[in-house]
Amino acid sequence: MNGKMTLIHRRKLTLQSIILLLVFAIVLVSVLITNLFLANHLKERTKDNLANEILNIARMTAQSSIVIDGLEDEAEREVVQTFANERKELTNVGFVVVLDRNLIRLSHPIEEEVGKSFYNRQDAAAALEGEEYLSVEEGPLGVGMRVFTPVYNDNKEQIGIVVVGVSLDNVHEQVRNGMIIVLMAAIIQLLFGLVGAIWISKYIKKILFNLEPEEIAHLLEERNTMLESVKEGILAVDQHGNISLANKQATQLMKLPDSTSLIGQSVEHYMPIILNVIQDGKSVDNWEVHFFGKTVLVNCTPIYVDSHMVGAIATFRDKTEIQQLMKEITGVKNYSDALRARSHEFKNKLHVILGMLHLKKYEELEQFIPTILSDYQAEKGFIIQYIKNPILAGFLLGKNSKAKEKGIQFHIDETSDFSGEIEIDIMHDLITIIGSLVENAFDAVENREEKKVSLYIALDYENQTIIVTVHDNGIGISPDKLQTIFHKHYSTKGENRGYGLYLTNRAVENLNGEWDIDTAIGKGTTIQVTITIPNKGDEE
Repeated sequence: MNGKMTLIHRRKLTLQSIILLLVFAIVLVSVLITNLFLANHLKERTKDNLANEILNIARMTAQSSIVIDGLEDEAEREVVQTFANERKELTNVGFVVVLDRNLIRLSHPIEEEVGKSFYNRQDAAAALEGEEYLSVEEGPLGVGMRVFTPVYNDNKEQIGIVVVGVSLDNVHEQVRNGMIIVLMAAIIQLLFGLVGAIWISKYIKKILFNLEPEEIAHLLEERNTMLESVKEGILAVDQHGNISLANKQATQLMKLPDSTSLIGQSVEHYMPIILNVIQDGKSVDNWEVHFFGKTVLVNCTPIYVDSHMVGAIATFRDKTEIQQLMKEITGVKNYSDALRARSHEFKNKLHVILGMLHLKKYEELEQFIPTILSDYQAEKGFIIQYIKNPILAGFLLGKNSKAKEKGIQFHIDETSDFSGEIEIDIMHDLITIIGSLVENAFDAVENREEKKVSLYIALDYENQTIIVTVHDNGIGISPDKLQTIFHKHYSTKGENRGYGLYLTNRAVENLNGEWDIDTAIGKGTTIQVTITIPNKGDEE
């Protein structure tokens, strides 16, 4: 081998091959054991049947008057040889021999043996005493199985013996014929077992999605790692509502020790909403549930296998974390929109200034630049003066810039006053409400020749209320749509829309607010939201 080692990689058997070999081996062993017992039983049964057959022939021969007369009268003995050979041919036995009391043969298949003494006189000794028995011995015709039956005359005196036998070769031939049938049956059983083994192996392979055990173990490890790495709590239940899966985050949200096992327990004690999903068969999205002292958002979906519901799975997360993320996303989005609008507006004005410089319109340029500064200071100054909250002020400046970009006259009512401070959670919901209403107003006036949107916002500490009013001169809302505009996924703007007013309504409900909608087709819409500010000492 030139000093080189040759590595031989043994190919592992597939699951289908293992199942096929295992099932076939079981069938093979079962068939071999069954047929072994069957063959032995058949062999013994064949011998017993032959023994009974030759015993009956011997008894009928011993009771024949021809045999009795031949044994009592020497003149009738020649007839016994003819009768015995005829009986032999009719019954297909090996020999029918008639012996007198001196064990001299009166008949024999070999003519020369007639008149001679019985071959094994010791073997026939018991028959002379009146016994009837079966014997296997060797004689002139070879080894045979034979029956000895005494012959009695009318006076009940024993006058001779009838010996009927068959060659063991004949016995073995019949056993072989029976064994051939048994062997054929065994082969058929093995063929059926092989077909069944192939079908079972393919069926099991199909159930396991053609995966090998190593692949299944790998997928299970991946699944467990995924379940433990996600930030959402996950609960899976069977069709009876018993928990079949729970990750670490779920136990943490339930404030349970990490060592607590939820498997097999009823989900009714932890999250009853999953039972409603199992009973109704309908998914639940973003459902708020008070859960072990926390408010969580639950998404629950029934699990179907072959059109049969086998359980449900729920994912849930602390609403506080989601709100924090939404605040960050909303702030970044508003900041991005404001920068984009300001950048676009600033570029346009730079182009105007550049054009005036090229045209050497210095006097017009001197008049244009103060106008820009005046408009900017007036717009910015009003918002900064009356909207003291920096988050809301920045948000409104961004919306104002976006309105200018779209050619919309966005007017903030001069009587607006938001000079006080409110909780950050309330401000987040308020931004959601104002943003959604203003954006929908912008969309409503998009196709109007004169596009007008106005906003009024006031913080009244005395009455503990916040009032937000948005008016547009858009197309209005038809009466049949007023009942559905707050439904999730409802939108007239295309697919994957319809979240704005849905989330707005959730924010209004969260702040114990009220809606007031005044709309007319072709004239516009006015929406007013009144929010009650909770006292700082109030706790949920």
